[in-house]
Amino acid sequence: MNSLLTTQKPRTHGVKYPHYKQVLAQLTSEQAKVVNTQQIHGSKTSQEWLDLFQGILLYNQTLSVKLSNFSFWTTIVGIPLGLLIFFVGPMVFIFVFHNLSLWSMFPSFLVMFVIFRTHTYITQLHSKLLADYFQDIIVPLMIILHEETAVDTRITLHVDLRHQTDEEHFAKYINRYKCYHWQMLHLSTQLYNEASLDLKVNIRLYDKVNKPKAKRIILTKLNVQYPKKHHNIIDPTFIDQKHIR
Repeated sequence: MNSLLTTQKPRTHGVKYPHYKQVLAQLTSEQAKVVNTQQIHGSKTSQEWLDLFQGILLYNQTLSVKLSNFSFWTTIVGIPLGLLIFFVGPMVFIFVFHNLSLWSMFPSFLVMFVIFRTHTYITQLHSKLLADYFQDIIVPLMIILHEETAVDTRITLHVDLRHQTDEEHFAKYINRYKCYHWQMLHLSTQLYNEASLDLKVNIRLYDKVNKPKAKRIILTKLNVQYPKKHHNIIDPTFIDQKHIR
């Protein structure tokens, strides 16, 4: 997940995205539920999952563009302009009205209020974003499984896309670190060769209190079971020299 006040504008490649609220209004009830809860649970075919992800991915992209553009212009234009008004405003007021009073601080109070409202708005937009794992891991993984599974094969999927420091992820304190632990992904299905695939991805985050320092550990467990009747059993103690080149 990008930082709260990121100013890195996403690459849109010239594509003009609609407003994220317009995209949200066009989502199905199931897609809207994923966006609101930031969690995915169910069993579908790969094509059904990809169809579900399509609208959610567009929503996340439009919201990311909105957030980045707003943060960019706030940083480039808003902050310098706010500082100028904050320091020069009272002096201009005194020069014009020749009176030093509480009203002379009105421009400074106004700037502080706008800064507070802007930060609140950015925080709200940021909280609506799905974690980057969605477009960076979940969607590409499902595209691969679409090629590796039969058309009617069910894929059971459980995904937690809530922010890393969500209260539900908090585990405990260790020294001066807040420790978060959650299972980001649990996927199970059967591949074309009838091998059973079970993948779990757990994340541990150690966030230092009152300091921008964190350590993240990703724990991956992959279990693949091959049916013996569909695979040749090789005796490692016997080697046919004729087939060695």
